[in-house]
Amino acid sequence: MVLFASCKKDELKGNGKPAVIDYVRITDPAKADSAIYKAEKLQTIVIVGSNLQAVNQVYFDNDKATLNSTYVTAKAIILSVPFSENHTYKLRVITADNLETSCPFETFIPAPRLNRLKCEYVPDGETAVIRGSFFYEPVQVWFRDTLGTDSIEATVTSFDGNNISCIVPEGSGEGPITVSSKYGQTQSLFRFRDKTNLIIDFNHGEEIFQNGYYGNPWKIGRYSDENPCDGFYCLIKRDQVAEWFWSQEDLAGCYWDQYQEIRRPYLKPAGADMTKYGLRFEANVISWSDIPLHFWFEPVAGQFSLGDDGASTTPQAQWAPWLVDGDAKSDTWTIQEFKTDGWETFTIPLTEFKYDKLGLFSTDGRTDLILDDLSAKTYSKFNMILFGKCCDAASKHNVHICIDNPRIVLLEPTK
Repeated sequence: MVLFASCKKDELKGNGKPAVIDYVRITDPAKADSAIYKAEKLQTIVIVGSNLQAVNQVYFDNDKATLNSTYVTAKAIILSVPFSENHTYKLRVITADNLETSCPFETFIPAPRLNRLKCEYVPDGETAVIRGSFFYEPVQVWFRDTLGTDSIEATVTSFDGNNISCIVPEGSGEGPITVSSKYGQTQSLFRFRDKTNLIIDFNHGEEIFQNGYYGNPWKIGRYSDENPCDGFYCLIKRDQVAEWFWSQEDLAGCYWDQYQEIRRPYLKPAGADMTKYGLRFEANVISWSDIPLHFWFEPVAGQFSLGDDGASTTPQAQWAPWLVDGDAKSDTWTIQEFKTDGWETFTIPLTEFKYDKLGLFSTDGRTDLILDDLSAKTYSKFNMILFGKCCDAASKHNVHICIDNPRIVLLEPTK
């Protein structure tokens, strides 16, 4: 790097003085003293030096970066590497007096980044959508076969820099997805049709369903296989639902392992850090604009409602994607009808399992409950129900929600 002597404090005004580049680093404060010598396109970096307040232009070779005056000080400039397909080798900073300082610094386009699938469960022959970045022609996609050993190439129907649409090939099974492009190849950390900690897929026990047990002795819930993502799914559907309305058959799913095939313990090993995990599921929402959907785990003697002393309530997560804004203290809410574009995958962190049945929609609701270790055998039931406060209390709403494949996943998986 090209280094210049430090300027005196009273000279740090940028009047006829060149900027000084000491080094470049990443934004992590824990690595503030560690220099880097190359960065990916769009990566955020920090230029460290002196007299940097005088800089009004930054280039990587001839690719100009965007500067935000809020992030320009005398000793540091925070910026994002500008995007282009150019492989660059020099960092240049120019002051308002047109004085230039430069140093060697490389920028490049990385291999494809695979963030997630729009839906992790897609039937063979249907379209899967991969979300990510740095997708450049030629783009190829491979799925694992049903044995999880060999790869099967998919037909890519369209793509841009952040999305790939492809047809799931016949014979695809559970496993990671691989994407290659002009700048490299990447295998996903997420898994297609992930069954690692699957709770229930609603495809087992048809005879029990048909006899009316629906996975439990209370005859709660119903199922369907119309327009599925993976066979049968739990159907939550009813017209003109009002707040605090209770309908076991239409608006709930309750699955107990002594009546229905269900996987437990839900998470191994014992003592796993619950903050690193989440409940993931597929949902196809045709109509939904109010009333939360509760999810919870419980033992056979679990308590959905408040106990006598308020202490025996089972912690619940309340999924309310229609909620734009709201405040329980003022009882003022902004809601908007929520719909999905077909089947989509959603994740709720396990740390969100902290509410009672009133939850965030009431000043009387508890928000301090803690979900216990899911490796324990005490949790033998998994439940969901559309129930509770209607933020638009004067109205009734049609509800049509399809839920499939609830499972426990790592929020940030690693290889």
